[in-house]
Amino acid sequence: MTEIRYITDTNVEPAHGLSVDDAMTRVNSALDAPTLRLYTYRPCALIGRFQRLDDEVNVDYCSQIGLPINRRPTGGGSIIMGPDQLGVAFIVPAKWHRDKGSAAELMRRTAEGIVIGLRSFGIEAIYSGKNDLTVAGRKLAGLGLYIAETGTRLFHASILVDLDVDYMLRVLKTPFSKLADKGFRNVTDSISTVRRECDTDVSMDAVKDAIIEGYRQHLGLKVVNGDLSEEEKCIAQELKASKYANDDWIYQSASAVRDRVGYCQSSTDRGSLHVRAIVAGRTIKSIYINGDFIATHNAVQDLETRLRWHESGANAIESTIRDSMSGHAGAWNGMPMSSMTQAVLSAVENSWQLATDSTPHPCFARDGQQHG
Repeated sequence: MTEIRYITDTNVEPAHGLSVDDAMTRVNSALDAPTLRLYTYRPCALIGRFQRLDDEVNVDYCSQIGLPINRRPTGGGSIIMGPDQLGVAFIVPAKWHRDKGSAAELMRRTAEGIVIGLRSFGIEAIYSGKNDLTVAGRKLAGLGLYIAETGTRLFHASILVDLDVDYMLRVLKTPFSKLADKGFRNVTDSISTVRRECDTDVSMDAVKDAIIEGYRQHLGLKVVNGDLSEEEKCIAQELKASKYANDDWIYQSASAVRDRVGYCQSSTDRGSLHVRAIVAGRTIKSIYINGDFIATHNAVQDLETRLRWHESGANAIESTIRDSMSGHAGAWNGMPMSSMTQAVLSAVENSWQLATDSTPHPCFARDGQQHG
């Protein structure tokens, strides 16, 4: 009978933790069963495979406080990790897992073990946006995916068991610090934790046990305690020295596509409207909407979420705004859909003013083996 190998670690040094996940992905291509690793890091900041370090992390502040920074092999966004954030690595050999789909669909399916596990605490998390698990619109976990040339998949998740938001905003520039100009309350409203949802001091061990049980139920497989093979240990040591402890990996220019910021400020019959667009290549990474208009928080949040990691074509933007605002028709207090559409399109268009002849313009969403 196929079993899930389970490995757990605590207080892992970042270069070592990432090296182990990478090594297991390389070796597991020859295995018949998946591996689940649940672990906590020593305090650190981690960025996604395709991110630019200076765009995502306050490097000077991290240097001042001695906080390590590293780069994951998986895509996704910047995160802080430490004793209150649970790292999840789920490695699936290609010959064991034959289902197909987009990176987003694969992440959604692979994250189902976490969703089931959190449900045991009464937490109803859903997959939303590009790579998040949310509860009532608040981010509870970030997800990432890497597909090796062998077809083996490395799924990463960081579950917020608890979080010091003020500390996070000092360490990270994105994605959450971009919300700070809308008020600190909106930042905290955009994030939740297991302990906040449970309104109790849930232990990290209890969360681990819940996630283990979630994957057991999701896959119908027995979970068995295991350890790294000698081959995995050897490869992890090599990867740490050559890659994850190497500044060439950490500080590399992961993408020639840089973020650009575009703004639009306009007046409508229903109040002022300010839109800020964060654009990479031909993809909208984020849209932030504020002003003195009257609307419900859920309506604004729904539109911002739908436009996250969205193509920048005018027709696609107009369609998404129409679907969102129509679904919350009474919540916008008569804000003209045409005004919102024009403001978003103008903000996106204005972002291109920062482009130069040396700035490449391919789509930020990449083809190939690495996703997130």
